[in-house]
Amino acid sequence: MLPQYESINANRDILAMVLIDTSSNKDFVMQKVFFADDIKNEDGSYIISLERKELLSNSIKIIYIDMYGNEFKEKVDL
Repeated sequence: MLPQYESINANRDILAMVLIDTSSNKDFVMQKVFFADDIKNEDGSYIISLERKELLSNSIKIIYIDMYGNEFKEKVDL
């Protein structure tokens, strides 16, 4: 399992879903989707676990989508 990474510090109450691209493509190619209700812990934090074998590059691209359709994108180097 990869080390935990704490990302954006946003209003977590409105998070709807998280999209992840583990490929090395320049463009975003969705490979995983996580809905907020499925990844929310009792303390209100969100945890997504990825196995190293799922990664196709040394970085991942992440898109956070809130309940209003707003997106925040980031690239995380591992």
